[in-house]
Amino acid sequence: MYAGNAGVVLGLGKIHAKYIGFYSFHGSFRFAWSLTYIGLLCVTAYGVGLPDVPRNAYQAMWSAAAATVAAAIGISLVELTIGTALLPRFVIFSAAVFLVPFDALCGFVSARDRRLQVGRDRVIAVVDSDEVAALTAELVRSPERRASLVWAVTAEAARNTPEGHRPLVETALEAGATVVVLDRSAQNDETVVSQAAELHEHGARIRTLSLFYDEWLGKLPLSELERVSLMFDIGELHRIRYGRVKRLLDIALVSLTAPVVVLVVALLALVVALEGGNPFYFQQRVGRGGRIFRMWKLRSMVVDADARFEDYLTANPEARREWDVNQKLAHDPRITKVGRILRKTSLDELPQLWNVLLGDMSLVGPRPMMPSQQALYPGQAYYRLLPGITGPWQVSKRNQSTFADRANYDQDYENTLSFATDINLLFKTVRVVLHGTGC
Repeated sequence: MYAGNAGVVLGLGKIHAKYIGFYSFHGSFRFAWSLTYIGLLCVTAYGVGLPDVPRNAYQAMWSAAAATVAAAIGISLVELTIGTALLPRFVIFSAAVFLVPFDALCGFVSARDRRLQVGRDRVIAVVDSDEVAALTAELVRSPERRASLVWAVTAEAARNTPEGHRPLVETALEAGATVVVLDRSAQNDETVVSQAAELHEHGARIRTLSLFYDEWLGKLPLSELERVSLMFDIGELHRIRYGRVKRLLDIALVSLTAPVVVLVVALLALVVALEGGNPFYFQQRVGRGGRIFRMWKLRSMVVDADARFEDYLTANPEARREWDVNQKLAHDPRITKVGRILRKTSLDELPQLWNVLLGDMSLVGPRPMMPSQQALYPGQAYYRLLPGITGPWQVSKRNQSTFADRANYDQDYENTLSFATDINLLFKTVRVVLHGTGC
């Protein structure tokens, strides 16, 4: 899809230069702006969820139209501001004519492919009984790769029998299993491993429980979190250049966007103040190494939120249980009308750019927790990394995640720490904000 966007814009630019404008396309400033327009088209397409979010042709068509129109409006506003025709109207409007059906087709093909892939991988898991329910739930909820659990058994039940039966091999072949998952106890059992080796020769993929979680679910099993986390380097500590360059990029990006951000925050602060109370909210959060710092936010709750909230939890046991597990409520009585909009668009987080300049936070990293939440956090990734405004938990169905899941997302982020990961999370953040799925 992205290659098609580039091909259409560059092709139309070349046609305009040769047959309409009679100029050298590659030697003109319009070539550079064509590349800018391509980038804008790709960003808006990604933001509306193309090609992987639409579920049918109707959604794909509307998403394609929205992305193309948004990009056209964006480049037009830039032209209006500068006062120069950066790109010919022929290129902008003709690109829309070609790209709306093309991007819609890409979205439709992607949706069809996802439907065909549902349950494609058939998984047999040799794991402890306590792990089966968690694994089943994770495969249903939000897998990175589609799979279905067709059989689960303990290592003891999977062993060779005195009668010569090989339960793991026989069941896997009968069920047409494509993946066999082994936990630690299964890996230590020679008869189970020998059966897994035979299945490997039949074409099944063999994975440890940790590797399966990482590849298919994009996280780690909670039972393995601490042990496995020690096997990975910490990018901000073990790769010094990464940490230093990331810090410089944080400062550069915040500085470049500062004029616009300051204006937007000032206007939003005025709106919040009109609702009553201080427009800014300061809260203690835990940073890298357990250091406590003061995090800035636009106030989205009532002034006496803490006192009112404790009374609400006392009177509502179900809300108390939800809070104890997730540290979040689906319907929080403390949030104001303006605050609900700020949270949905994530605009209440903008003042945290000041925390980034101070070095308390980064643009991308684990979400900073409150000191009272530390006991709920089973992992150590949080304390080894600089917390971020956005991160893996914020873009991974966070409203449906438990606090324990949050630790898992953070640990997986630490294990895959790189500039590519950070850039991917920044783009996913754009999509989350555009879809209004912020907290």
